[in-house]
Amino acid sequence: MKRLFSVLIILALLLFAVSCSEKDGAVLSVGKLKIDKGMYTYLTATYKASFLETYNKGFDTQDFWKTEVETENGTVTYQSYIEDYILDNISRTLVSAKLFDDKGLTLSDKANEEIDNEIGDLLKTHSEQELNEALSQYSIDRDTLRKIKVLQTKSEAYYSYMYENEGEKAPDVSDLNDYLKENYRAIGFVTIYTKKAPVLDKNGDYTYDENGDIAMKELSEKEVDVKKAIEKNVISSLENGATYDEVKEFSDEDYSSFEKGMLICKSDVNSYGKDIVTCAMKLSEGEYARAEKDGTVYIMVCLKTPLYTELSSNYTLTDIYSNCTTDKYFSDIDKIVESDVTLNEKLLKEIDIVSIKQNKNY
Repeated sequence: MKRLFSVLIILALLLFAVSCSEKDGAVLSVGKLKIDKGMYTYLTATYKASFLETYNKGFDTQDFWKTEVETENGTVTYQSYIEDYILDNISRTLVSAKLFDDKGLTLSDKANEEIDNEIGDLLKTHSEQELNEALSQYSIDRDTLRKIKVLQTKSEAYYSYMYENEGEKAPDVSDLNDYLKENYRAIGFVTIYTKKAPVLDKNGDYTYDENGDIAMKELSEKEVDVKKAIEKNVISSLENGATYDEVKEFSDEDYSSFEKGMLICKSDVNSYGKDIVTCAMKLSEGEYARAEKDGTVYIMVCLKTPLYTELSSNYTLTDIYSNCTTDKYFSDIDKIVESDVTLNEKLLKEIDIVSIKQNKNY
């Protein structure tokens, strides 16, 4: 009887230990650093507010989360897309904070002061009890909020120290040229309206409908036949060795300001559509492809991808440098995430982005 009683006690203690572990355990951990369930919930709620503001005007609706979106990896729902984005970014934050510590770096007094000021600003409109009660819906308190902000600040500081301003991992010209070749195509477009065409004013400028979209008109059957003949002629010319300069005059849209082509990035799916970007990225210099979207035919001719030092637009230079730097950082950090970060998938599944209240205030 005593033996049975002892066994029951041991089992009870084990069950208690497991329940505590699941409640207080880490969703993500690397080394001595961890993101527990409360921290992950708070971060999810904060990301959720940002995404809803960007993609759904701040409204949290069931239909939004089921809406499908095109990505580099295929079509997914917004819920799946955002959950993956959050997991990736929190994992990178955790690893970067650890590398910050491993490098022997410390946050400056100014950085710590800024963190304290952020929390101090919240305490100007809330008592400490009110703040902790508000944060409790995410299972964190003021002290945990500060830990999160310290991790984020260390992560940002590591990125800045290592990858920006001539840091030891900052991209050089060779990196930038390789990044251009791999991720961009210089595309000469011949755009042909085969079903609808924009309504222009007397100055040849676009007009707009009541929704702010470019006003379109249906083409007549005769106009459609003419457009199809132009398309056929352009493709035939390219097949017979014509250059982009020899066919660009047939475009219904003016690309004269892009004499060396438009730089299309493989991540530009939301800007140009999956079909156009996919076609463009498969092309090598001198090749062409055809894509169609909403009744408009896009004939794309791949031109020579410029070297980074040949780019003239300050915006483009800054954009590509920033993208290359971020891509290099992600590549380095993601290798460590894959090899060193421990993910508790059971705890992660308990964090439902749809049901969590978005965090706009804390």
